[in-house]
Amino acid sequence: MLQLNVGRIREILKEQGIGRKQLSEKTGLHYMYFSDLYRHKNPKLHTLSKIATALEVDPAELMHSIDNYNAVGFPQ
Repeated sequence: MLQLNVGRIREILKEQGIGRKQLSEKTGLHYMYFSDLYRHKNPKLHTLSKIATALEVDPAELMHSIDNYNAVGFPQ
């Protein structure tokens, strides 16, 4: 199973010196939408593509596998 890698998004934002508001402007998504993403809501593919394009990264870089984690998020 794939899940949005919120930590990676935060790293990229920090590297690029931008915040959620600027990312919101680049993607056309409401800045409060990113609060939902940070609470582990996975975006639809077209939304993931918008975010990746705005950050100038491959969409796969924004995802990670959670197959090796149990139901409460701890490594097995």
